[in-house]
Amino acid sequence: MPYRTIAWLHVHLVATATALRDQRGQGTVEYVGIILMIAVLLTAMVAAAKSAGGLKEIPEVLVDQLKKAIQKVK
Repeated sequence: MPYRTIAWLHVHLVATATALRDQRGQGTVEYVGIILMIAVLLTAMVAAAKSAGGLKEIPEVLVDQLKKAIQKVK
């Protein structure tokens, strides 16, 4: 009787471990994470623009920051 219990437990533990290693759906999780990250960045950018004086300045600020970043790389 104890051997059956141990065998049953072993089979179920192996099946659970195999299921945990399964990577189906992992791409979806990564895409959702990327979309959430972009949403947070956009929200922070809009909040910063509102505190700086308005939403019309966002493109100008982005271009200036990109130019500064490119100059640092050169």
